[in-house]
Amino acid sequence: MMRVRNWSHERCDRAAGALVMLGLLAEERGVDAAGLAMRGAVGRTASGTRRADITRFADVRVNGWRVVKTRGRFSTLDQGAIHSDLRRARVALGHTRWATQGGDKLVNASPLVIGPIVGCHNGDVAVSSLRELVDDQVRLAGSTDTEVLLAALGATDGTAAAVRSVLETVQGRVALTWVDHRQPHGLWLARGALSPLAVAGDGQGGLWWASNPQWLRRVEQHFGLGLSAPRMLREGSLLRVRGRDGDLDVQISPAFVPLVRLQDRRVAGIAAWRGFTRADRADDEARLRNKLVTAVRTSRWRSDPWPVFGAEDVDDWPMPGEPLVGDPDWDDFDWEVA
Repeated sequence: MMRVRNWSHERCDRAAGALVMLGLLAEERGVDAAGLAMRGAVGRTASGTRRADITRFADVRVNGWRVVKTRGRFSTLDQGAIHSDLRRARVALGHTRWATQGGDKLVNASPLVIGPIVGCHNGDVAVSSLRELVDDQVRLAGSTDTEVLLAALGATDGTAAAVRSVLETVQGRVALTWVDHRQPHGLWLARGALSPLAVAGDGQGGLWWASNPQWLRRVEQHFGLGLSAPRMLREGSLLRVRGRDGDLDVQISPAFVPLVRLQDRRVAGIAAWRGFTRADRADDEARLRNKLVTAVRTSRWRSDPWPVFGAEDVDDWPMPGEPLVGDPDWDDFDWEVA
């Protein structure tokens, strides 16, 4: 959630409750770890601590943020201890983790503070090419793809063109939300291949997002925040959101072609659309535009228990470098903020 207006005490209470409810709903996508990062928290910034070690703490305040994390379910977070900071937060980033890379350690739990970046990532990406983009001065403490990806974003100059150049190299499932300390009054949202990202405005200077549009509908039914109908960001979307005169100013960068690996397509039904309604999944699948980067044909596929995404038979898979559904039509990039 991001808001650019002052809200009444009653609305702040409802918003805090909605954020907690989103975290509980998100347990369907991960129960290995969970966390919240809240900008606008009061209290002293951690001192005498190396930047890389910040990710090791279960509860830390740094540069106006409070980051609270736990191993296990979101429901194990102490809701009472964070309620006041949730109420006053101008930006709140939440995450539940399904540990695809890196061990079950607190240092690997998101949200992460990496260099100038505070952010979260939903998905699984190859890190070999991304490591080449990371500043040598940045010391990484964990062992996740999220940490490398955020470090690569932090190594850019923070412009949309530079951020887009990083996202164009990412191979795998990816949806991202992050804030850059060098641009403290803005927020970035990005969707690469497959990993879903739904957004909704509330008409009160607030923007909400989630990995499943149904979560936003349920939050609206329960708390009545005035959320618009959720919209799914299309693959290849990059948005920068800032406040201007009490309203949201959304800048949409030119779409990029997200790169996907074979294994990402094969597990998409489980990893990307878990918990989706049939209608939401069908709508999202119909608008995919990722590009396959590798496809190694082996007889092992025919006995593999994972479902194959997007083809009835493995012989129908495109060869390396061929797109899944033809060349993207950039003219139909029609997402708008409600």
